[in-house]
Amino acid sequence: MSCKGTTCQYGLIDTFDLSERLHERFYVGYHGVELPHKFKIAVGGCPNM
Repeated sequence: MSCKGTTCQYGLIDTFDLSERLHERFYVGYHGVELPHKFKIAVGGCPNM
């Protein structure tokens, strides 16, 4: 999950690009790996988060 990033007036980084790279790395790359608990990543790109 990511915030709006650079489309928001307070956005500091391109969170959509970062979340896409994280998705490819951890969801697609490790899709078959069993984990003992849920694994969640959140990306915030502004001082409000």
